[in-house]
Amino acid sequence: MKPVTLAVTCGDPEGIGPEVAAKALGALLPRDDVEFLLLGPHSLWGEALTRWAPRVRLLADRSPGDPGHPPDGVTLLVPEGRGPERGGTSGGRIAMRALDAGIVLAQAGIARGIVTAPLAKDRLPERDDAPGRWHGQTEILASRCNADPLMAFWTGSLLVGVATDHIPLRDVPRSVTAARVEGCLRLLAAAL
Repeated sequence: MKPVTLAVTCGDPEGIGPEVAAKALGALLPRDDVEFLLLGPHSLWGEALTRWAPRVRLLADRSPGDPGHPPDGVTLLVPEGRGPERGGTSGGRIAMRALDAGIVLAQAGIARGIVTAPLAKDRLPERDDAPGRWHGQTEILASRCNADPLMAFWTGSLLVGVATDHIPLRDVPRSVTAARVEGCLRLLAAAL
Protein backbone atom coordinates (compact mmCIF):
# COMPACT_ATOMS: atom_id res chain seq x y z
CA MET A 1 0.00 0.00 0.00
CA LYS A 2 1.33 3.44 -0.94
CA PRO A 3 1.99 5.64 2.12
CA VAL A 4 -0.05 8.78 2.78
CA THR A 5 2.07 11.88 2.16
CA LEU A 6 2.00 14.72 4.71
CA ALA A 7 3.84 18.03 4.34
CA VAL A 8 5.40 19.33 7.58
CA THR A 9 6.26 23.03 7.83
CA CYS A 10 9.22 24.20 9.88
CA GLY A 11 7.36 26.91 11.76
CA ASP A 12 9.43 29.83 12.98
CA PRO A 13 13.13 28.81 12.89
CA GLU A 14 13.82 31.27 15.71
CA GLY A 15 11.09 29.73 17.89
CA ILE A 16 9.94 26.28 19.00
CA GLY A 17 8.53 25.15 15.63
CA PRO A 18 11.47 23.00 14.50
CA GLU A 19 11.88 21.49 17.98
CA VAL A 20 8.21 20.52 18.30
CA ALA A 21 8.10 19.07 14.78
CA ALA A 22 11.36 17.13 15.21
CA LYS A 23 10.25 15.67 18.55
CA ALA A 24 6.91 14.62 17.04
CA LEU A 25 8.66 12.94 14.11
CA GLY A 26 11.02 11.19 16.51
CA ALA A 27 8.04 9.81 18.43
CA LEU A 28 6.12 8.78 15.29
CA LEU A 29 8.85 7.12 13.24
CA PRO A 30 9.54 4.53 12.02
CA ARG A 31 6.35 3.87 10.10
CA ASP A 32 5.70 2.74 6.58
CA ASP A 33 2.16 4.13 6.15
CA VAL A 34 3.15 7.82 6.06
CA GLU A 35 5.74 9.73 4.04
CA PHE A 36 6.66 13.03 5.69
CA LEU A 37 7.85 15.90 3.49
CA LEU A 38 9.77 18.44 5.56
CA LEU A 39 9.50 22.00 4.27
CA GLY A 40 12.20 24.50 5.15
CA PRO A 41 15.96 25.06 5.05
CA HIS A 42 18.23 22.00 5.05
CA SER A 43 20.42 23.39 7.84
CA LEU A 44 17.38 24.01 10.06
CA TRP A 45 15.93 20.51 9.69
CA GLY A 46 19.36 18.85 9.89
CA GLU A 47 20.10 20.56 13.20
CA ALA A 48 16.61 19.96 14.64
CA LEU A 49 16.57 16.25 13.79
CA THR A 50 20.14 15.71 15.01
CA ARG A 51 19.31 17.37 18.33
CA TRP A 52 15.76 16.13 19.02
CA ALA A 53 15.21 13.07 16.80
CA PRO A 54 18.58 11.46 16.05
CA ARG A 55 16.99 8.17 14.87
CA VAL A 56 15.22 9.95 11.99
CA ARG A 57 17.08 10.02 8.68
CA LEU A 58 16.92 13.23 6.64
CA LEU A 59 16.67 12.33 2.94
CA ALA A 60 17.62 15.30 0.77
CA ASP A 61 18.01 13.34 -2.46
CA ARG A 62 14.45 11.97 -2.76
CA SER A 63 11.37 13.30 -4.46
CA PRO A 64 7.87 12.94 -3.02
CA GLY A 65 6.40 9.58 -3.91
CA ASP A 66 9.70 7.97 -4.92
CA PRO A 67 9.45 4.18 -4.48
CA GLY A 68 11.16 2.54 -1.56
CA HIS A 69 10.27 5.08 1.11
CA PRO A 70 12.29 4.11 4.22
CA PRO A 71 10.13 3.91 7.39
CA ASP A 72 12.73 5.80 9.45
CA GLY A 73 13.32 8.57 6.92
CA VAL A 74 11.80 11.92 6.06
CA THR A 75 12.08 13.65 2.69
CA LEU A 76 13.41 17.22 2.66
CA LEU A 77 12.00 19.81 0.27
CA VAL A 78 13.51 23.30 0.38
CA PRO A 79 10.98 25.90 -0.79
CA GLU A 80 12.41 28.06 -3.53
CA GLY A 81 12.01 31.75 -4.08
CA ARG A 82 12.32 34.74 -1.87
CA GLY A 83 8.78 34.74 -0.56
CA PRO A 84 7.05 37.67 1.08
CA GLU A 85 9.27 40.66 1.74
CA ARG A 86 6.99 43.11 3.54
CA GLY A 87 7.27 43.09 7.30
CA GLY A 88 7.75 40.22 9.67
CA THR A 89 11.11 38.73 10.55
CA SER A 90 13.40 36.53 8.51
CA GLY A 91 12.11 33.56 10.54
CA GLY A 92 8.53 34.59 9.82
CA ARG A 93 9.27 34.81 6.11
CA ILE A 94 10.92 31.35 6.16
CA ALA A 95 7.85 29.94 7.94
CA MET A 96 5.58 31.58 5.36
CA ARG A 97 7.55 30.11 2.43
CA ALA A 98 7.30 26.65 4.02
CA LEU A 99 3.54 27.03 4.53
CA ASP A 100 3.04 28.29 0.98
CA ALA A 101 5.03 25.30 -0.33
CA GLY A 102 2.82 22.94 1.69
CA ILE A 103 -0.28 24.54 0.23
CA VAL A 104 1.07 24.10 -3.31
CA LEU A 105 1.88 20.43 -2.61
CA ALA A 106 -1.60 19.80 -1.17
CA GLN A 107 -3.39 21.61 -3.99
CA ALA A 108 -1.37 19.61 -6.54
CA GLY A 109 -2.40 16.35 -4.85
CA ILE A 110 1.18 15.50 -3.85
CA ALA A 111 0.48 15.89 -0.11
CA ARG A 112 -2.76 14.70 1.48
CA GLY A 113 -2.39 17.12 4.38
CA ILE A 114 -0.26 19.84 5.94
CA VAL A 115 1.13 19.70 9.47
CA THR A 116 1.97 23.23 10.63
CA ALA A 117 4.70 23.66 13.21
CA PRO A 118 4.20 26.49 15.73
CA LEU A 119 5.17 30.06 14.99
CA ALA A 120 4.86 33.46 16.62
CA LYS A 121 2.07 35.28 14.81
CA ASP A 122 3.73 38.67 15.27
CA ARG A 123 6.70 37.41 13.22
CA LEU A 124 4.62 36.73 10.12
CA PRO A 125 4.95 39.05 7.13
CA GLU A 126 2.21 41.46 6.15
CA ARG A 127 -0.75 40.20 4.16
CA ASP A 128 -0.40 40.20 0.40
CA ASP A 129 -4.15 40.37 -0.19
CA ALA A 130 -5.23 43.05 2.31
CA PRO A 131 -3.69 45.62 4.66
CA GLY A 132 -2.22 44.47 7.96
CA ARG A 133 -0.70 41.28 9.31
CA TRP A 134 -1.86 37.71 9.13
CA HIS A 135 -3.49 36.51 12.37
CA GLY A 136 -2.19 32.97 12.01
CA GLN A 137 -1.66 29.94 9.81
CA THR A 138 -5.35 29.02 9.74
CA GLU A 139 -6.18 32.40 8.20
CA ILE A 140 -3.40 32.00 5.63
CA LEU A 141 -4.63 28.52 4.68
CA ALA A 142 -8.21 29.77 4.35
CA SER A 143 -7.14 32.67 2.13
CA ARG A 144 -4.80 30.66 -0.09
CA CYS A 145 -7.33 27.83 -0.51
CA ASN A 146 -10.39 30.06 -0.80
CA ALA A 147 -12.02 28.07 2.01
CA ASP A 148 -13.86 28.63 5.25
CA PRO A 149 -11.68 27.70 8.23
CA LEU A 150 -12.95 25.34 10.91
CA MET A 151 -10.90 24.35 13.91
CA ALA A 152 -11.54 20.69 14.63
CA PHE A 153 -10.27 17.98 16.96
CA TRP A 154 -10.40 14.46 15.58
CA THR A 155 -9.71 11.20 17.40
CA GLY A 156 -10.55 7.69 16.31
CA SER A 157 -14.03 7.93 17.81
CA LEU A 158 -14.74 11.65 18.19
CA LEU A 159 -14.83 14.65 15.85
CA VAL A 160 -15.35 18.09 17.40
CA GLY A 161 -15.75 21.31 15.44
CA VAL A 162 -15.21 24.65 17.18
CA ALA A 163 -17.80 27.25 16.18
CA THR A 164 -15.65 30.25 17.16
CA ASP A 165 -11.96 31.04 17.31
CA HIS A 166 -9.65 33.89 18.27
CA ILE A 167 -12.39 35.99 19.92
CA PRO A 168 -12.89 37.20 23.49
CA LEU A 169 -15.26 35.09 25.58
CA ARG A 170 -17.66 38.03 25.93
CA ASP A 171 -18.18 37.96 22.12
CA VAL A 172 -19.11 34.27 21.96
CA PRO A 173 -22.89 34.71 22.51
CA ARG A 174 -23.11 37.11 19.54
CA SER A 175 -20.89 34.92 17.38
CA VAL A 176 -22.59 31.55 17.83
CA THR A 177 -25.47 31.90 15.39
CA ALA A 178 -27.62 29.28 13.71
CA ALA A 179 -25.93 30.08 10.40
CA ARG A 180 -22.45 29.67 11.93
CA VAL A 181 -23.33 26.34 13.56
CA GLU A 182 -24.92 25.11 10.32
CA GLY A 183 -21.77 26.07 8.40
CA CYS A 184 -19.60 24.18 10.90
CA LEU A 185 -21.82 21.10 10.65
CA ARG A 186 -21.65 21.18 6.85
CA LEU A 187 -17.84 21.37 6.93
CA LEU A 188 -17.63 18.53 9.46
CA ALA A 189 -20.02 16.37 7.43
CA ALA A 190 -17.99 17.00 4.28
CA ALA A 191 -14.82 15.91 6.10
CA LEU A 192 -16.28 12.52 7.05
